[in-house]
Amino acid sequence: MTVIHFISIVMVTIGTGLMIWAISSSLQLHRQVPVELNRRWVLLTGLMVFFHFGYLGFIVILITGFSFPLELWSAAIMLAGACFVLLFVKLGEVTILKTKESGVESGEINQKLLAVNLALHDENREKERIGEELRSSKAHLENIFNSSIPLCITSFDHLVTEANDAYCEIFGRLPESAETRCYDSRPGPSCNTPRCPMARIAGGDTEVTCESVKVEVDGSRHHFLVTARPFIDYDGQVTGIIESFQDITGLKEAEKALAQEKDRLYVTLKSIIDGVIATDKEGRVVVSNEAARKMTGWSEEEIAGRKIGEVLSLRDSGTNKMIDDPAGKILQGEKPEIILNHCVLMAKDGWEKDVSFRVSPMTSGEQGIEGAVLVFQDISGKIKIEKEMARVQRLESIGLLAGGIAHDFNNILTAIMNNLSLAAMTPDLDEKLAKRIESTEQAVMKAKSLTGQLLTFAKGGAPIKKVLQVGGMLRDAVEFALHGSNVGCEFAIGDDLWPAEYDIGQMQQVVSNLVINADQAMEAGGVLKVTAENHLAAENSEGFPVQGRYLKIVFQDEGCGIAEENLPLLFDPYYTTKATGSGLGLAMVYSIVTRHGGQLLVDSKVGQGTVFTLFLPASEGTPEEGDFADSAGKEKREGGGGAGRRVLVMDDDAEILALLKEFLEEEGFEAVCVDDGAAAVQEYGKAFAAGNRFACVVMDLTVPGGLGGKDAFAMIRKLDPEVTGLVSSGYSNDPVMADFEKFGFAGMVIKPYKGRELVDKIYQVI
Repeated sequence: MTVIHFISIVMVTIGTGLMIWAISSSLQLHRQVPVELNRRWVLLTGLMVFFHFGYLGFIVILITGFSFPLELWSAAIMLAGACFVLLFVKLGEVTILKTKESGVESGEINQKLLAVNLALHDENREKERIGEELRSSKAHLENIFNSSIPLCITSFDHLVTEANDAYCEIFGRLPESAETRCYDSRPGPSCNTPRCPMARIAGGDTEVTCESVKVEVDGSRHHFLVTARPFIDYDGQVTGIIESFQDITGLKEAEKALAQEKDRLYVTLKSIIDGVIATDKEGRVVVSNEAARKMTGWSEEEIAGRKIGEVLSLRDSGTNKMIDDPAGKILQGEKPEIILNHCVLMAKDGWEKDVSFRVSPMTSGEQGIEGAVLVFQDISGKIKIEKEMARVQRLESIGLLAGGIAHDFNNILTAIMNNLSLAAMTPDLDEKLAKRIESTEQAVMKAKSLTGQLLTFAKGGAPIKKVLQVGGMLRDAVEFALHGSNVGCEFAIGDDLWPAEYDIGQMQQVVSNLVINADQAMEAGGVLKVTAENHLAAENSEGFPVQGRYLKIVFQDEGCGIAEENLPLLFDPYYTTKATGSGLGLAMVYSIVTRHGGQLLVDSKVGQGTVFTLFLPASEGTPEEGDFADSAGKEKREGGGGAGRRVLVMDDDAEILALLKEFLEEEGFEAVCVDDGAAAVQEYGKAFAAGNRFACVVMDLTVPGGLGGKDAFAMIRKLDPEVTGLVSSGYSNDPVMADFEKFGFAGMVIKPYKGRELVDKIYQVI
């Protein structure tokens, strides 16, 4: 075998291997060949297989050397090669055409793809914008949802599906695993009732408001205003409610404080005895208290909303002119305040009352005058008290004058009476002259009675008070005063009357004078009604300066009555409408009642009778046995000055001293007379030191410019505690005459007195 032969074999073998590789690659590419080229690609692959077998046959020929039919085989291979080349060229042509078409289509596709890409880019940008807006909206919604206002979303099966942080801080956070129902986390009175917001929203309501209360562990309460609205999902369906919670604890506390303030204002206004009315800026009544309605005569329903001019009808007490619209000038800002100290209020029912009046504006910051406040006070009692005080002052002035006159007049009467007594003691006195002396003595006794009334009126003797019942004294005094009269009496005396502390003698005198006054007013007869009851008096009511417990005693007659113009003068001394009256009876009654701390009121109309109302202070003490006691009875003091006959007399009137000395000596006494208390102390001291003490001392209570009987007797008692003394006076503001035993005296003698009376009193005490 030649080298060329060997190389041919090798080359054919390599070609065979390459053909196998080509066939394998063709078979693999056949799957990716377009359908329209598939048949051609199969034919091309078949030619390659033919070439492959041709290469194998050529190798066999080269190896075996068998050359027949080499030419035929070579021609077939050449033909196959030409077909292969032609097929390959055609396949290439088709491929080129396809490639061009594909290129055109690819350009169109690329253009379409480019347009799609641009559209996708724009769409992506839009999606990014929408996504950004969605994220922003979500952030906004989250910020709104998680705002300071508590919010929660609750489904119709009462599950709390969402809640913001503010809600969780109040009612607790929602557990992640368990379900939370609204009526478990925040139970309330509306739960499981038709009033539940859930039920009302489900029933068609678009908004529901209610209140909720949360009680903390420490017991404090938080109030919330709950607003519920339908919760609508993305399909537009109502799937539950969304609730917002507004903390109104401060508002509730303010409302509570306002309610308490209103209650306090209501109680305050109700307790004020003055009338109070508040108006708006139009002058219409918005607030009035009970006192205002009572004084004006309007009810609460009638007065509300009325113009103040309709409600308050006022008349100036000085000019007697009507006061138009009392709040008008205040509301218009013309005056800062209006004060009327005295005007007349005409009530709806026609009654007239004396009132003081004040109008002040109600301002409200920058808004200016918002209304007016009118305060008016019933000063009828005040005016009555002022008149009463003027009367008391007038009576006190007259009383001082009367007391001074009575004191001096009693001294004169004492001198006259004792001169008459001495004259009557003259031996062999002419009968006619004796009758004259007796008649003169009777006249002096009448004068004594008159001065006694003057002294009582002038507070010449303080009452000797004891705690006693009033009923028995009242009944006995009335019946005694009406004895033999054609006037009957009806009693209405309570069984549970409080006791009183009073001087029974003076109070009997009061009752007697009032009954006699009623008896004289009913000349044709009639009935006197006497009532007595317990009475609680308020301050400044019915003329009382202080409040307290009183006995109310009323004397109501059916007499002729007293004219209105005469009532202010009724208690003045020496004022009387009777031809035979002295005018001292009621003045004395008034004086005694006043000294007992009481009040005496009178109401009378001509032809309708008179009513005297006596208020006597009640006592907390225990009354003495029996309804009343005789204050005239006194125990006789025994011993005092022993059986001696020496008497020390002190009086500032020299004439009285001379008469008493003469009278006492006529009666067998040894009389030492001095005109001053200091001289009496000196005389008694000398006698006591010498062992020649006085059996009795008679001390005049009042010594103008000198030592009086009370102080002088006190000094004597220090020297001799066993001294026996009599106090004598015609007038005194001191209670010594009324309660002489308290000051150590054994008895008293009231000027004017006869020498015989003094002697009897001396015998009584020694």
